[in-house]
Amino acid sequence: MPPTTTVRDAARTMAAKNMRHVIVADKGVPVGVLSDGDIITRVLAKGKDVAKVSVRAVMSKPVLTIGPQKDVEDAARLMTKKGIFSLPVVSRGRLVGIITEKDIIKISPSLIHLAGEAKALGPPKTGRWRGGGMEGECDLCYGYSDDLRDAGGRMLCPECREAEE
Repeated sequence: MPPTTTVRDAARTMAAKNMRHVIVADKGVPVGVLSDGDIITRVLAKGKDVAKVSVRAVMSKPVLTIGPQKDVEDAARLMTKKGIFSLPVVSRGRLVGIITEKDIIKISPSLIHLAGEAKALGPPKTGRWRGGGMEGECDLCYGYSDDLRDAGGRMLCPECREAEE
């Protein structure tokens, strides 16, 4: 869905297709995710006009993505760890697909135990800012760092940022 779409049009599309969230992409590049929860908490609860608010104004960002070379278990673990139900698949900066929790369960029912792990862990923990970066786990190597920084929508440690350059 383009970021210029109104929340009303996005909600209508989501309802018609029985979707709880959509990937927001600008010229094929994912820039955010709009969920039914975003619409409720950032638009309806604040009394904003759904016909006048753009998706860009209320979408969740940055968007967490995974590459097509990763396996289903990698996607399942990342989704569980981050408390998300879908994961855009990006190749060379372009959206090429999306994998959802339902897809994973259909493809590999043995991974259903990850959903239980997520519930036991509770909501995802957010990092704390220290100095120049954020403290927490790197979105690429999952190692702990006190210098996480945004790199293309992912929070990366210094080593992973360097490797991505």
